[in-house]
Amino acid sequence: MATLKEISELTGYSIATISRVLNHDASLSVTDSTREEILRVAGKLDYESKSVRSSRRKAAQLRIGIIEMMDSRMKLDDPYYLYLKSSLDKCCFEEGFETVTLQYDEEEGCYKSNSQSGLNGVIAVGQFDEAQVHAMEQWSNQIVFLDSSL
Repeated sequence: MATLKEISELTGYSIATISRVLNHDASLSVTDSTREEILRVAGKLDYESKSVRSSRRKAAQLRIGIIEMMDSRMKLDDPYYLYLKSSLDKCCFEEGFETVTLQYDEEEGCYKSNSQSGLNGVIAVGQFDEAQVHAMEQWSNQIVFLDSSL
């Protein structure tokens, strides 16, 4: 991963100029060729700003529990539900969240998972009764409901 100093050495521009170009500082007045050169070299070196690196580390650390109300057979018969779950999976993947599937154990009245590590939050897809919601809270009090009317 490149640093501003490395980009500066290759382009001959100051670190301050490079930083302002890469951060899209509208008040900076540089020629288009200068801007293009800095962006070209930064791209070639796979430069990432601190904020991008920081958000990637933060997102990678987030563990989200996914709870679905439907079993596998029911899902296949419901195109809306499949679309909703697919969109959720895509969003979590793009944000770099680690997802953990939680299954409801009716006999014990709790959600279980193969992973025993803590979760940063839970996303519950579908309709759930109060007992199920209370069981979700055992994993996290940060719960987002999709397609629910609680």
